[in-house]
Amino acid sequence: MKGTFYGVGIGPGDPGLMTLKAVRLIENSENIAFPGDVPEETLAYRIVTGELDLSGKKLMGLSFPMSNDKEYVASCHRKNTDMVVAVLEEGKDVVLPVLGDPGVYSTFSYVADLVKERGYETAVIPGITSFCAAAAEEATNLIYGDEQLHILPNAQNAEENLKLINSRSNSYFYGVLWNKLYLREKAAGVLFDEELSWGEDFAYNMQYLKGCDRVAYMKGP
Repeated sequence: MKGTFYGVGIGPGDPGLMTLKAVRLIENSENIAFPGDVPEETLAYRIVTGELDLSGKKLMGLSFPMSNDKEYVASCHRKNTDMVVAVLEEGKDVVLPVLGDPGVYSTFSYVADLVKERGYETAVIPGITSFCAAAAEEATNLIYGDEQLHILPNAQNAEENLKLINSRSNSYFYGVLWNKLYLREKAAGVLFDEELSWGEDFAYNMQYLKGCDRVAYMKGP
């Protein structure tokens, strides 16, 4: 019998937010893969070991480079798949803990699709997403009634994000400019789109963020 490849959501960072099912599966599994070249250096490892002792388990590092070189990224996915399949072929399961939920922008999906193509079983254990955890932290509700929830992945998709904003103009926080300070060198060449009737501040901020190395925020004034 061949093994199964599990994608296990471990939540947004607090080990206490891992589900009982996730904890039990990881605890009872022999082969644990982590999204990173060195398992012990990954955030997923720190989260899991905040709740579980992984001593004696076989750890596997899977490489998921943040690169625009699609062929290089695809080759890494194939290599990851080879490593996982080698264990599954022995009749042993492989568990991959991933941040948040395996179905939302997850590294698990890239390998799982290839594993399934090769004729092996995959399974998913859901986890708490970062945006749900953030709402809970602020004790606020994300949506009411028939409202829609749009997940916008990153600042690189500013034009597509703006299409959503203009289609539901009353449903978004735009991030105005008047209460912020901007670095002149970062703002160079960033211009307002005069054709926008809604969300022009948001568009400006999204373009500005493209030139930033990191983002921080404060929970209060």
